[in-house]
Amino acid sequence: TKPMALPVEDIAAEMGLNIQYVEVNNDNFGQLFFTENGDEISRGTLWLNERYIKERPETTKNFTIAHECIHWDRHRKYMDLNRIMNQDVSPSIECPASSKGWHQLQKTFRDMEWQANNLAARILMPEKTTRQKLEELFSNRRNLFPNERKGLIMAATIRELADFYQVSLMTAKYRAIQLGFEQAAGVFNNVEGQIAKPIWFKDGALSKYQTFVVDRPIAEKEMAETKSWIS
Repeated sequence: TKPMALPVEDIAAEMGLNIQYVEVNNDNFGQLFFTENGDEISRGTLWLNERYIKERPETTKNFTIAHECIHWDRHRKYMDLNRIMNQDVSPSIECPASSKGWHQLQKTFRDMEWQANNLAARILMPEKTTRQKLEELFSNRRNLFPNERKGLIMAATIRELADFYQVSLMTAKYRAIQLGFEQAAGVFNNVEGQIAKPIWFKDGALSKYQTFVVDRPIAEKEMAETKSWIS
């Protein structure tokens, strides 16, 4: 199978979703309606927040559409049953753009968001073809620049991978880590508002949720609380 970027808008249309680009004054990437809400909103209407689409065009749009497709496929029955039992429930699922908005959701909806986020990356970047493309891009880069540091090669590979699949750098990075490319954890790390230099390390050097990069407040906290930091 040849690697390719998925036509997510076509897939959404085939699933019966009606995509609308709207200017909304909230902190949501998207909002999916499971029932009619006035004359202009029908069941299956998907609002995409134009404000975020303009800031990060293709990457935000594609991930949000895939994310909402998962809500429609996996969570539609829950929303329908919930509405039958309680007429006062929200007619839609709102998908926050910030962690603050995510934490304000009820637990059930946080779980839905977690599932949709995780599956969206897997749908946009399927395991077999993404691994194939990663290996191809990394190998090509090493052949073109044999003296370049491996960390820089990995950073360039992740950037090319993100461009190819039309996803964000962070989506491409974490998908690569999921697929066993551990060294992707050493690139595009934000420390105190700046991207740290790429780091290369041996396989197995990092456990899950570990990093070589920390900001000053965390480092100072660890040094104060952990005796092993003190020489």
